[in-house]
Amino acid sequence: MNDIADLHLSRLSVLVADDSLNIRKLVSEMLRSIGVKTVRQASSGIEVFEILKTCPVDLMILDLVMDQLDGIETAKLLRQSPDSPNRTVPIILITGHTERSNIVRARDAGINEVIAKPFSAQVLLDHLRHVLTCEREWIVTPHYTGPDRRKRTPVSYAGPWRRASDAEATSPTDTEVSAMTQ
Repeated sequence: MNDIADLHLSRLSVLVADDSLNIRKLVSEMLRSIGVKTVRQASSGIEVFEILKTCPVDLMILDLVMDQLDGIETAKLLRQSPDSPNRTVPIILITGHTERSNIVRARDAGINEVIAKPFSAQVLLDHLRHVLTCEREWIVTPHYTGPDRRKRTPVSYAGPWRRASDAEATSPTDTEVSAMTQ
């Protein structure tokens, strides 16, 4: 999928949540510049839930640091709450706080992608493209709800397999592994 038109961005409804009006406007303009026609804005995690009650969206862009509910807390509630208005909405987190602990917290909250601030419209488009075209299995457990946290399983991975469902998968042969490393 090389053509932006293949993504049908003009049909998307995106919600941008950031407590900074300037960032909301900037991200909204970036989205419009790449073809997204419907962009809604929220200034807090609480406002996200108010909007989602009446306006379904196809994708969310959340800032990490917001008053009342930050982006990670908002994502956790969206993913885990039984009365969530949209548990499966793809979520991209934007943040200037890219410490490993924040990235791990975001992943464990069910966030699909993280973008470091500042970013360009091209970076935003690349992450949108990835979220929209690389679907990951949806996981529901007592402690986690969201996309499979493993973005990929390396072809060269030779085990041990950690899940019962992994036993059905075949691991690469020694010949395949040595061919990949040459």
